[in-house]
Amino acid sequence: MNPIATVRNTALVSRFDHLACETGVLLDKTYQAGVRLLRGALLGKIVASGKYRAYVEINVKTGGDFSTGAATFTLDVPTKIGQGDLEVGDVITSVGGTALGTILTYNKTTGVGTLAANSSNNLAAGQKVKVSEAVLSLANKAGRLLKDETLVAADQDTPCAAYFEGFFLQDQTTVTAAALTTLGGFTIESGEIRLV
Repeated sequence: MNPIATVRNTALVSRFDHLACETGVLLDKTYQAGVRLLRGALLGKIVASGKYRAYVEINVKTGGDFSTGAATFTLDVPTKIGQGDLEVGDVITSVGGTALGTILTYNKTTGVGTLAANSSNNLAAGQKVKVSEAVLSLANKAGRLLKDETLVAADQDTPCAAYFEGFFLQDQTTVTAAALTTLGGFTIESGEIRLV
Protein backbone atom coordinates (compact mmCIF):
# COMPACT_ATOMS: atom_id res chain seq x y z
CA MET A 1 0.00 0.00 0.00
CA ASN A 2 1.38 3.42 -0.94
CA PRO A 3 1.25 6.23 1.62
CA ILE A 4 -0.97 9.19 0.86
CA ALA A 5 1.74 11.67 1.87
CA THR A 6 5.14 11.86 3.46
CA VAL A 7 5.14 14.00 6.58
CA ARG A 8 8.48 15.77 6.87
CA ASN A 9 7.81 18.26 9.62
CA THR A 10 5.84 16.88 12.55
CA ALA A 11 7.27 19.04 15.35
CA LEU A 12 4.97 21.56 16.97
CA VAL A 13 5.67 25.21 16.25
CA SER A 14 3.50 26.27 19.19
CA ARG A 15 2.22 24.61 22.35
CA PHE A 16 -0.67 27.07 22.14
CA ASP A 17 -1.56 27.02 18.45
CA HIS A 18 -5.24 27.51 19.35
CA LEU A 19 -4.22 30.97 20.65
CA ALA A 20 -2.10 31.89 17.60
CA CYS A 21 -3.52 34.30 15.05
CA GLU A 22 -3.10 33.47 11.40
CA THR A 23 -3.65 35.11 8.06
CA GLY A 24 -3.20 34.32 4.40
CA VAL A 25 -0.01 35.34 2.59
CA LEU A 26 1.24 35.02 -0.97
CA LEU A 27 4.71 33.50 -1.44
CA ASP A 28 6.56 35.13 -4.35
CA LYS A 29 7.70 32.50 -6.87
CA THR A 30 10.50 34.83 -8.00
CA TYR A 31 12.51 34.05 -4.86
CA GLN A 32 11.76 30.42 -4.06
CA ALA A 33 10.16 28.67 -7.03
CA GLY A 34 10.16 24.91 -6.51
CA VAL A 35 11.40 25.22 -2.91
CA ARG A 36 9.65 23.40 -0.06
CA LEU A 37 9.42 25.76 2.92
CA LEU A 38 8.96 24.02 6.25
CA ARG A 39 6.54 24.82 9.04
CA GLY A 40 7.94 27.63 11.20
CA ALA A 41 9.90 29.34 8.41
CA LEU A 42 10.17 33.07 9.06
CA LEU A 43 8.75 35.08 6.17
CA GLY A 44 9.42 38.73 5.45
CA LYS A 45 7.11 41.06 3.53
CA ILE A 46 8.50 42.34 0.23
CA VAL A 47 7.93 46.07 0.59
CA ALA A 48 7.49 46.76 -3.15
CA SER A 49 4.86 44.07 -3.82
CA GLY A 50 3.31 43.08 -0.48
CA LYS A 51 4.12 39.42 -1.20
CA TYR A 52 6.33 37.29 1.05
CA ARG A 53 9.63 35.43 0.84
CA ALA A 54 11.71 33.47 3.33
CA TYR A 55 13.97 35.51 5.62
CA VAL A 56 17.65 34.55 5.89
CA GLU A 57 20.77 35.59 7.81
CA ILE A 58 24.30 34.49 6.82
CA ASN A 59 27.68 35.10 8.48
CA VAL A 60 30.52 36.83 6.65
CA LYS A 61 33.28 34.24 6.07
CA THR A 62 36.80 34.64 7.39
CA GLY A 63 38.76 36.47 4.69
CA GLY A 64 35.56 37.52 2.92
CA ASP A 65 34.98 40.82 4.74
CA PHE A 66 33.04 43.68 3.21
CA SER A 67 35.31 46.66 2.58
CA THR A 68 34.70 50.21 1.38
CA GLY A 69 37.68 49.61 -0.92
CA ALA A 70 36.19 46.59 -2.71
CA ALA A 71 32.98 45.19 -4.16
CA THR A 72 33.76 41.55 -3.36
CA PHE A 73 32.64 39.50 -0.35
CA THR A 74 32.31 35.89 0.78
CA LEU A 75 29.58 34.53 3.03
CA ASP A 76 29.87 31.40 5.17
CA VAL A 77 27.03 29.38 3.60
CA PRO A 78 26.90 26.63 6.30
CA THR A 79 26.02 29.32 8.89
CA LYS A 80 22.88 30.34 7.00
CA ILE A 81 19.77 30.57 9.16
CA GLY A 82 16.47 30.52 7.32
CA GLN A 83 15.07 28.68 4.35
CA GLY A 84 15.54 31.44 1.82
CA ASP A 85 18.65 32.73 0.13
CA LEU A 86 20.17 35.98 -0.99
CA GLU A 87 19.53 36.80 -4.62
CA VAL A 88 21.10 38.98 -7.31
CA GLY A 89 19.54 42.44 -6.98
CA ASP A 90 19.01 42.21 -3.21
CA VAL A 91 20.01 45.27 -1.21
CA ILE A 92 21.85 43.89 1.82
CA THR A 93 22.79 45.20 5.26
CA SER A 94 24.25 43.81 8.45
CA VAL A 95 21.61 42.53 10.89
CA GLY A 96 22.25 45.75 12.80
CA GLY A 97 21.25 47.79 9.74
CA THR A 98 24.68 48.87 8.43
CA ALA A 99 24.29 49.42 4.67
CA LEU A 100 26.48 47.26 2.43
CA GLY A 101 25.14 47.50 -1.13
CA THR A 102 23.26 45.74 -3.93
CA ILE A 103 24.26 42.21 -4.96
CA LEU A 104 25.50 42.04 -8.56
CA THR A 105 26.63 38.38 -8.53
CA TYR A 106 26.28 35.67 -5.89
CA ASN A 107 27.11 31.97 -5.83
CA LYS A 108 24.73 30.27 -3.37
CA THR A 109 27.02 27.26 -3.03
CA THR A 110 30.34 28.98 -2.35
CA GLY A 111 29.04 32.25 -0.86
CA VAL A 112 31.30 34.29 -3.14
CA GLY A 113 29.72 37.47 -4.46
CA THR A 114 30.19 40.98 -5.74
CA LEU A 115 28.26 44.17 -5.14
CA ALA A 116 27.23 46.62 -7.86
CA ALA A 117 29.78 49.07 -6.36
CA ASN A 118 32.29 49.08 -3.52
CA SER A 119 30.68 48.27 -0.18
CA SER A 120 29.06 51.24 1.56
CA ASN A 121 30.67 50.17 4.85
CA ASN A 122 33.17 47.70 6.27
CA LEU A 123 31.83 44.51 7.85
CA ALA A 124 34.13 41.95 9.47
CA ALA A 125 34.03 38.16 9.37
CA GLY A 126 31.56 36.59 11.77
CA GLN A 127 29.02 39.40 11.41
CA LYS A 128 25.65 38.51 9.87
CA VAL A 129 24.07 39.95 6.72
CA LYS A 130 20.45 39.99 5.56
CA VAL A 131 18.22 41.66 2.99
CA SER A 132 17.64 45.30 3.93
CA GLU A 133 14.59 46.03 6.08
CA ALA A 134 13.64 48.69 3.49
CA VAL A 135 13.25 45.84 0.95
CA LEU A 136 12.17 42.82 3.06
CA SER A 137 10.36 43.94 6.18
CA LEU A 138 9.76 42.15 9.48
CA ALA A 139 8.95 45.30 11.47
CA ASN A 140 5.52 46.68 12.33
CA LYS A 141 3.96 43.20 12.29
CA ALA A 142 5.09 42.52 8.71
CA GLY A 143 6.90 39.27 9.59
CA ARG A 144 5.06 35.93 9.56
CA LEU A 145 5.71 32.30 10.56
CA LEU A 146 4.67 29.69 8.02
CA LYS A 147 1.87 27.55 9.51
CA ASP A 148 2.37 24.41 7.43
CA GLU A 149 4.97 22.98 5.08
CA THR A 150 4.45 24.53 1.64
CA LEU A 151 5.88 23.79 -1.80
CA VAL A 152 6.22 27.06 -3.71
CA ALA A 153 4.99 26.62 -7.25
CA ALA A 154 7.40 27.37 -10.09
CA ASP A 155 4.78 28.96 -12.34
CA GLN A 156 2.73 31.08 -9.95
CA ASP A 157 2.80 32.75 -6.56
CA THR A 158 1.64 30.37 -3.83
CA PRO A 159 -1.01 31.23 -1.22
CA CYS A 160 -0.56 29.81 2.28
CA ALA A 161 -1.43 30.40 5.93
CA ALA A 162 1.01 32.06 8.30
CA TYR A 163 1.00 33.15 11.95
CA PHE A 164 1.47 36.79 12.87
CA GLU A 165 0.79 36.57 16.60
CA GLY A 166 1.11 33.93 19.30
CA PHE A 167 3.45 31.85 21.46
CA PHE A 168 6.06 29.81 19.55
CA LEU A 169 8.87 27.34 20.29
CA GLN A 170 11.87 29.22 18.90
CA ASP A 171 13.88 26.12 17.98
CA GLN A 172 11.01 24.98 15.74
CA THR A 173 11.20 28.23 13.76
CA THR A 174 13.87 30.14 11.86
CA VAL A 175 13.47 33.21 14.08
CA THR A 176 16.90 34.52 15.13
CA ALA A 177 17.61 36.84 18.06
CA ALA A 178 18.01 39.81 15.69
CA ALA A 179 14.80 38.93 13.82
CA LEU A 180 12.88 38.60 17.10
CA THR A 181 13.91 42.13 18.05
CA THR A 182 12.87 43.50 14.65
CA LEU A 183 9.55 41.64 14.85
CA GLY A 184 8.86 43.37 18.18
CA GLY A 185 8.61 39.99 19.91
CA PHE A 186 10.24 38.78 23.08
CA THR A 187 11.29 35.65 24.96
CA ILE A 188 8.77 34.62 27.62
CA GLU A 189 10.71 31.64 28.97
CA SER A 190 13.63 29.51 27.86
CA GLY A 191 13.00 28.48 24.28
CA GLU A 192 9.59 30.10 23.90
CA ILE A 193 8.93 33.39 22.15
CA ARG A 194 5.94 35.69 21.87
CA LEU A 195 4.97 37.60 18.76
CA VAL A 196 2.47 40.43 19.22
